[in-house]
Amino acid sequence: MGTATTRRRYAELDEIWARDEEIRLLGTLDPSVPADRLWRVRLTLRKPAGRPASARGHALRPFQSARRTFWREPGPFIATVTGDRFEVTVPIGSLALPLPLLDAQWDVHLVCEDEGEILELRVGRHRGVPPKAESITFPWQRVEGRQRFRVRPGYRAGGDLVLESRRTR
Repeated sequence: MGTATTRRRYAELDEIWARDEEIRLLGTLDPSVPADRLWRVRLTLRKPAGRPASARGHALRPFQSARRTFWREPGPFIATVTGDRFEVTVPIGSLALPLPLLDAQWDVHLVCEDEGEILELRVGRHRGVPPKAESITFPWQRVEGRQRFRVRPGYRAGGDLVLESRRTR
């Protein structure tokens, strides 16, 4: 297995379809990366930022940290690549949160192995994105059943894509 690179390449996101209990991502690969490889989408759980807003959140923090340590992250999901275009579908059911996690955010990367080197591309809108990327919002999709939660994609500073998941009552 190779080592991860630190190159600043991106997978440019052209379209997001958040409906029918899935998130579909369509975009373009950086021209300098090999498109004829097996590409996967890897979701990496973000660490919670700042202090918990409530006493309940403060009490749950140590248990949530322990759960994050041993929790298997969703995916990887296979990306279909044709030429320099990619497409991947993430079923929102795979973003269900184990107890005691109340919410989570995942960074989205396209990953492949090229001659023993692991290529990792951050997925997002990096060309032509407005400076206030956080103002672009998508509707929440609700999942009912044993675990009730909601999921939506969103942009962060720099145009990076993040998938958010929250428990509901």
